[in-house]
Amino acid sequence: MPDAALLEDLLDRVRAQARPMGLSVNLDCPAIIELAPRMGLSWILINQDHTLIRDTRLLAEMIRAADATRLPHFVEIHDLDPTLVRDALDLGSYGVITPGVETAAQVEELYKAVRYPPRGTRGFCSVGRMTGYSSEKYAAVAGGPGGMKDVLRFGNEHALVIPTIATAAAVDNLDELMSIDDCKIWHLSFSNLNLSFGLDPEANPGRSARLFVEIAKEIHAAGRMVSTMMVPVAGQTKDLAEGLDILGNDLPYAIDSACLAFGMAEMRKISETHQAMKLEAKG
Repeated sequence: MPDAALLEDLLDRVRAQARPMGLSVNLDCPAIIELAPRMGLSWILINQDHTLIRDTRLLAEMIRAADATRLPHFVEIHDLDPTLVRDALDLGSYGVITPGVETAAQVEELYKAVRYPPRGTRGFCSVGRMTGYSSEKYAAVAGGPGGMKDVLRFGNEHALVIPTIATAAAVDNLDELMSIDDCKIWHLSFSNLNLSFGLDPEANPGRSARLFVEIAKEIHAAGRMVSTMMVPVAGQTKDLAEGLDILGNDLPYAIDSACLAFGMAEMRKISETHQAMKLEAKG
């Protein structure tokens, strides 16, 4: 089951403004997850939204790979559906990132799907992955991690819900959303916010950045933290690093497909440079 100490360590680093970088896995390949700690990343997001990672069996394999890294990991569900929340948490995720929300009532319903009664509506299963398939009842050493009490405690006290703000309507309701004490971190969907506000970040990057900064400031003023995606771009390492401070991105992450595309582009440059050197040598 999830390790509450690992999660708390990650949150402590976020509070200390260390901005620990994560990897969002968009490709349906568990092996990619194993690279995260090797690349110095601090957490993992398994993304079910706009990806092929929809099957529960595949999600289980992705979470097993994430467990092996000893990094906290979350699942970005693709719909505001309590069943998706239950499946992600029952398989061992540390929490969920939701699709766009616009009202406090939506978020409160999601919390009910995370918490066990009487605080919520989540059902308990004693033979699932979170409980070690009930093996602790019959193990040589009883009372190990994964027993019913540990599972209930993690679900009710530690499992995170990270709601996404993706629309102008959500921004209009920001005061209402920030009134939810349980939500420590809010995810900002940069692309969808730009679309909702009718902004073109390529044509007017300054205006897009100002929108992000204004929303992040309001979230920080409410004592909450912000998470959003950072896309690696060749030649912009310093600018992107500075942007973490400017934009107030407390829990940044990069998507694996962008990282792989960046790596392939760099490999192409190496090949082209090599060919140019050969031509120059012949000339």
